[in-house]
Amino acid sequence: MAKLNRYPADGRTAKVLVDLLDQAYLSNWVRLEASAEVSNAVSLITPSGERVIVYRPDFLDREVPEAFVALVIAHELGHHIEGDTAGLAVTQARPPKEAELRADAFAAKMLKVRGYREEQIVEALDLLVGKLPASTPTPEERRRLILKNYKRTRDLQTELGDSRAAYALLETKNSALATTKAEVEAELKKKSDDLDDHTSWAERAGKKDKKKTVLESVVMSVRLNDGDITDFTQPGKYTADVEITYHVLALEDTVEGDLEEVFHVSPESSTTVSWVPSTEKYSLHHKDPVRVAAFFRFSLKARERRTIQTSARYEYTLPLSPSRKTHGVEPSQADDAFFYINQYDYINELVLVIRSSKPLREPMKGDALLEREVDNFKIGSTPLLQSESGYSVATFRWRNLEPRQIAGLLIRR
Repeated sequence: MAKLNRYPADGRTAKVLVDLLDQAYLSNWVRLEASAEVSNAVSLITPSGERVIVYRPDFLDREVPEAFVALVIAHELGHHIEGDTAGLAVTQARPPKEAELRADAFAAKMLKVRGYREEQIVEALDLLVGKLPASTPTPEERRRLILKNYKRTRDLQTELGDSRAAYALLETKNSALATTKAEVEAELKKKSDDLDDHTSWAERAGKKDKKKTVLESVVMSVRLNDGDITDFTQPGKYTADVEITYHVLALEDTVEGDLEEVFHVSPESSTTVSWVPSTEKYSLHHKDPVRVAAFFRFSLKARERRTIQTSARYEYTLPLSPSRKTHGVEPSQADDAFFYINQYDYINELVLVIRSSKPLREPMKGDALLEREVDNFKIGSTPLLQSESGYSVATFRWRNLEPRQIAGLLIRR
């Protein structure tokens, strides 16, 4: 296939893919783009190895219901899951009819687990028949298979419990047509390390490393209060509010002071940081304009979970230095970067969200960065950019972070 003229997906379609990937524990695994040069939608692996779903904008326009968008995107995601991609890098090995049916089956199960109702699926199928060219399998074959798998997924969730059924159906890469309880139980058995003792990656890694606690998830949310700034190269001030939510799991008993929070900025910058009271009792043990740190005054029992929220405010004095550099990132005077520095913890999932009241430029590959401190090895990715309630929102999600890793997000104004 010749090189496609591709451009970023619209916000609604991008959100549908993000939700599906999150459900399948595959965050940021596939990139979504639009192109007028495809007939409807297609799954590709580029020569560089990047997984992409490309759709035609007028095929998934605002007039079609969200369930239709979800059915199409989940179908294309099914091709990636099953290894039946085509296009810039062809991996398809199965006959076309089997490949299409397997992707349909996967899509049906995804939509059921995501909470779409049967009548929404039927409406989406009715629309799909009118939009697709004549092909094999026939529209009736596809309808029967999709509804069969949708209904069977409901039954499996009833028999096995939502989380176990969802895990087996969505994490298994080669069983999209599995429709019996025995088949799903067989897949569950393969995952006994994760399912039978209900341990996560972070918990297993933390136990092996003799950690007292692990973090099941971390969400770092940054709101840039920069709406009044018209020129970032001129004198002025603005603030950024940072809020971090931790979901902590204790692997053994903890005491007061075992958990610490630190916010800081580069001493060479013209930025200061101040502590904002958190949801927990704490004791500040370090406080100056460039670094604040506190120990939490509570203890946990082994296996106890607790949600902690911490906050800080950063104040910027403009203009910022044109030669700033931190963790290998060199933002311009109008750009900014925020980092989560993970010194000690095993983290199942880290999400970094930056909201700006200023329009943000399209992100580039490398604007989402993961770095190992021990050897400075870096992995660069492309964050997701969306609009939300008057804000431009840049987001990225990392999984399975180890101690001494740094995750960062660069935004471009």
